[in-house]
Amino acid sequence: TVLINIRVADNSAKKLSFEMHNIIGNRIQVQAEEIAPGHYRIQLEELTPGYYLLSIRVEGKSKSKVHTVLKR
Repeated sequence: TVLINIRVADNSAKKLSFEMHNIIGNRIQVQAEEIAPGHYRIQLEELTPGYYLLSIRVEGKSKSKVHTVLKR
């Protein structure tokens, strides 16, 4: 099983959204599972190898955090 584990330091963040795009910009459907308060898990098993961009957005804030993910 190939997973990304995410820990959000801001515990006041009530609603988060996760979006993943491949390197050419196509949106990839992902589901984030909350495994504990502030801890999330995303399964990558079905993605083909390559680079992806994971965007984490907090509801009500204008900024989002983008991370580069390499699936081998």
